Amino acid sequence: MTKQCDPLVSMPEPSRGPQSTGRHSRFDQQATHFDARAGVPPEAAQATTRTLRQLAALTGGNVVLDVGAGTGNVGSFVVDAGVRYIGLDVSLPMLQVFATKLTTHPALDSTALLIAADADTDWPIRSGSTAIIFFSRSVHLLHLPHVVRESLRVAHPDGAFLVIGRVRRSPESIRALLRKEMQSVLSHHGIIGRKKEELHETLMTALAAHGCHVQPPGPRTVATWTVEESPAACLEAWRGKEGLAGTPLLAPVQHAVLEELERWAHARFGDVHQLHPVPEHYELVVVEINRRA
Repeated sequence: MTKQCDPLVSMPEPSRGPQSTGRHSRFDQQATHFDARAGVPPEAAQATTRTLRQLAALTGGNVVLDVGAGTGNVGSFVVDAGVRYIGLDVSLPMLQVFATKLTTHPALDSTALLIAADADTDWPIRSGSTAIIFFSRSVHLLHLPHVVRESLRVAHPDGAFLVIGRVRRSPESIRALLRKEMQSVLSHHGIIGRKKEELHETLMTALAAHGCHVQPPGPRTVATWTVEESPAACLEAWRGKEGLAGTPLLAPVQHAVLEELERWAHARFGDVHQLHPVPEHYELVVVEINRRA
């Protein structure tokens, strides 16, 4: 994990193991149950790892920077991919869960570097050191102009890729319909939630302005699986979060929004406890950046 005087890190690392940023993250309370609630299956992580390894081979380096590494739901597989792995996350409890996964594999524990740091501040990574900048379901939570600046700064000058991993669901799935209605309820409360699709488009436009481009044919699906979900289970999961739609909320406001959403769910679906099989897809968007002619 963290090492002293690591040549890739632009700040001193005082000890092994991720150190606290001193900042509370709304993901702290989710750390112990995040994988069970929102984790992707191993086949998605394994397929992602294969893609990242292939991309790294096309660059002048082998460093993979995982921004928003969390519990290592995907990153713990990437560590074993023959690359140099650095995981960055603001939540110390999430990284501590990640670290426990590595302790069972001493060889991996010696090659992975986990850093607790806020990705909305300067990344503690050396300029020009990174082959792959990877975001698994995290980029929409960050300040996008800062993501662009820091990605371009740390990208290896002989070639680098920015890779976004995301879960895609049918717009008619239970969760998607609830999320759409949630945005409507939030707007009635004068709150604008963060819309992932719009944020991704904004990021792609900003990167294109710097000469970056999405590798054809565009988003690539690397894994598909089926989950069973119910309106009640979705609502219960959201009650356990701090904030909704990527937006921090006061507890009374969040309670009111979810109560209104639950009433809508009863009217829309009837039995909110009925399980529905839903296919989910993990897809990667690969952006080529900073490649020399």
